[in-house]
Amino acid sequence: MFNVFVSMAKSSANGALINSGSQYIIYYLIKNIIKDNFVNKEQLIIALIKQERAKSRLIDSYKLLQYEIKQMKEEYNKSKKQNLIGRYINMQRMIYNLIQVERQYWQMYDIPTQAISETPFDYVIRISELIDERNIKSNSTSFTKNGGTIKQLLGASISIAERTKEVSICNLLRAKSLEDLNEIYAQLSIELYKIINKYLGLRLAIHELSKAYKHTRYYPLIPRYNLLKAMIKKILRTPTVLEQEI
Repeated sequence: MFNVFVSMAKSSANGALINSGSQYIIYYLIKNIIKDNFVNKEQLIIALIKQERAKSRLIDSYKLLQYEIKQMKEEYNKSKKQNLIGRYINMQRMIYNLIQVERQYWQMYDIPTQAISETPFDYVIRISELIDERNIKSNSTSFTKNGGTIKQLLGASISIAERTKEVSICNLLRAKSLEDLNEIYAQLSIELYKIINKYLGLRLAIHELSKAYKHTRYYPLIPRYNLLKAMIKKILRTPTVLEQEI
């Protein structure tokens, strides 16, 4: 996390920010909204830490699903050398394993979709708060989102290692001007917004796979064999799956 903020700060200093298409527009809209929502540096630093936490945890969850899909791809390719019965059994197992990983509620985050009237800025804040509240409950701490301080927020860190990193981040951020913090926050908001949408897209694809798998559960072997192949090919060709980096 420390390196993330350092790199973003350097990018801001060099003017290497979002500079194309709709992201360019969203960036400046967010930057202007920030000034109206955060009246002091402490509020903004708290929001930054929450967003970076949300980003880190969503990426971890996303990579867990990506890894399972990668395993599915490798096993699917190997299964081409098997006979029909052996391959049928293996394809069932591949799909079942992916569905089970996606159902691991303690490692996944149930994120609501963006409301029609909700701006990207408001949506990112809402998701950051939801993820932070869940982790606070898991950690049995008492940080309140409206009245909490940076010290209380750091106390809600999951581990000592995370807390140590966040203390370093806070020291770095406190040394920056409010304008610099606005730049970093706008950049991070765009990154988190993209990650949220990729995460939602991947989980939706797996939910659809789960429904299709369950629907064909009692089909005869031959038609279901072909349907299982189609299901696996579909999930492997999902745009968010084809993207190697998040």
